[in-house]
Amino acid sequence: MLWKECLSLALQRPNFCNANICVRLALFLEYVIIVLVFVVNSKRRLLPKEVGLPESGNEEQVREGFKAFGVVLLVMVAVYVLGFFATGGNLAIYRFWAPQMEDARREVFEQTQSYVQGKNTYIARLRLQYEAAEGPQKESLRRLVLQEAETIDDDNLTSVNRAFVNSLR
Repeated sequence: MLWKECLSLALQRPNFCNANICVRLALFLEYVIIVLVFVVNSKRRLLPKEVGLPESGNEEQVREGFKAFGVVLLVMVAVYVLGFFATGGNLAIYRFWAPQMEDARREVFEQTQSYVQGKNTYIARLRLQYEAAEGPQKESLRRLVLQEAETIDDDNLTSVNRAFVNSLR
């Protein structure tokens, strides 16, 4: 259930949908920096003083290096664009992760103090109404109490409410 915890933490950030785009952009920029470092190192190795080549040969090799850099850069952009379109502009990713994100959000919500306290208060009010009711109203209140008790973990019920729910089962 580690992925649900990660999703619940990610959901607390308001720009979670933009996080994927930011990660992709950061990776793309990292690739560009790596290629630039490669080209700069290639230029240093191709200096005529160090290699002993005439200047005309050096210029040709530098142009070839820039062409290679351009090709690598275009390939990286093409891969990024293909990845973006292959996911339908992140729609496929959203379709896959949206239900899991909502489940994680719901699980986190059900463990909050306000939710647990509200359920306990509501069940306590239903208990008072149940004790005052007679006939068919009592049966409908019993069903309502059991239905509400199913939406909360038994460990989160107060001892009085837990005993009341167990007596109705």
